[in-house]
Formats: sequence, C-alpha cells, structure tokens
Amino acid sequence: MNFSKIAVPLTPLTSPKTAWRWEEEQEMAFQQLINKICEAPVLIQPDVEAALNGDKPFLIYTDASKQGIGAVLAQEDKDGKQYPIAFSSKSLSPAEKRYHITDLEALAMMSALRR
Repeated sequence: MNFSKIAVPLTPLTSPKTAWRWEEEQEMAFQQLINKICEAPVLIQPDVEAALNGDKPFLIYTDASKQGIGAVLAQEDKDGKQYPIAFSSKSLSPAEKRYHITDLEALAMMSALRR
C-alpha cells in the first residue's frame, strides 16, 4: 500500500537532528496514512498444511524504490484467488538510498525472506 512512500515527509521528524516542522505536506501524508490504514485489506490465517501439499501455495511479492522496500506474503485459495497474510515495509537508511535499484530489489527480497 506504499506506506513508506506516503510517510516520506514524516520520516525526517523521527530524527532528533531534524527541527520539528508540521506543515501542509506532513499533514497530508499523515491523513493519507490514516485513510490507508482504515481501508487495509483483511488478512487471512495461513493454511500451512495446504501450502506444504501444494494445494494453496505461499507467494511473496516484493518491491523497492529509492524511499523504501516492501513485501506481501499471500496465499492462493483453491480457485487461485490470492489473499494477503502479512505485509512488510521499511524506509531506507541514507546509505541504502544510494544503492542501485537492482540492489534495492534484492534487499527487498532478502528482507521478506528473513521475516
């Protein structure tokens, strides 16, 4: 749901080195995050047994940008429709923001697999 992208104007405010300035950009990001949280899809319980026997496989989707990385763990039902089990996202550190996009995609995959 791109939470880390939406939170970009808010992230610097978490640093003690940043002067606290709450302006229209921060307010808009905050309100957008609230709206996204309220409309978030319902998570399902994983069916591990069905995943192990191949009836309902687990799927991992990842994405990366210069602001953050994210992942979704999903599972298919018997009809092939996918439902989310868990979401993960992370804002990038200043050093990570300098990574090549290919490295960021790999970082997203590694982060998803570790969780």
